[in-house]
Amino acid sequence: QDISIPRLCVAEGAKSYQLVGFCDASELGFAASVYLRSESDESVRVELLKAKTRVAPLHVQTIQRLELSGAVLLSELLDSMKFLINHLHIEEFYLFTDSATVLAWLKTPPHKLKTYVANRVVKILELTQLSSWRHVVSASNAADCASRGLSPQELVDHNLWWNGPSFLINDPCDWPSSLSGLPSISALSELKPLPKVNLLNSTSRPKTSKQDENLLSIIAKYSSLTRLQRVIAWVMRFIVNTQSDSQAKLMGTLKVQELATALQIILRLTQAHYFAKDLKSLT
Repeated sequence: QDISIPRLCVAEGAKSYQLVGFCDASELGFAASVYLRSESDESVRVELLKAKTRVAPLHVQTIQRLELSGAVLLSELLDSMKFLINHLHIEEFYLFTDSATVLAWLKTPPHKLKTYVANRVVKILELTQLSSWRHVVSASNAADCASRGLSPQELVDHNLWWNGPSFLINDPCDWPSSLSGLPSISALSELKPLPKVNLLNSTSRPKTSKQDENLLSIIAKYSSLTRLQRVIAWVMRFIVNTQSDSQAKLMGTLKVQELATALQIILRLTQAHYFAKDLKSLT
């Protein structure tokens, strides 16, 4: 009964508006909060507009993954406010997290990340601009109040929750913005392992260069590796069968070894065709 929320949340005579969001996570859950900052000639006003929390999933997640989920929640929260954004013609958005790892993930090409993280990074960048994201110290992260929880007594006069950090009163040019000190890509968790590249030597080369040319022309026609692998396997079986007597001919469905041999042929011919100079320098 001691908590009251003002219906009017803009500065009198406001001429410009910005939406400022925060996200955070703890072992208990993750949260996001969005504030409307309005500025007139005489004053600046910042008020909490919308917030959401989610309980951490039952299966254990790393703090970094929970913080990433908080960033997804903030992106969705901002996307749900399109009517207000259009009504007030808001064009400036500032999104804060205290997780340097999350910011580094957002700057990493998704194909280099493991599926769980990559999917969420793609979603965040579909709903927000990378340039909107900034780093903030934990003590100034308003969403920390929700991710860790507040008692009713603490909530009543908790300015960080209701009005955001004090720096929001200042000019946006003076707000935290530095992205220096982020983990390098090589130091990040949740990276896909680098693929192993097999350099195949010439001992398994087909007998004639004409055969190489024919196989390369087949390779160029397919965009699906699985389908190409089967086609090459059938071609190689045909070649083997034409050179064998009737009792030694291969019959029935393709064998695992035939498919493996076909993949080796595809790799060897592709490498020899496109990386001839590189292969020569390695020998």
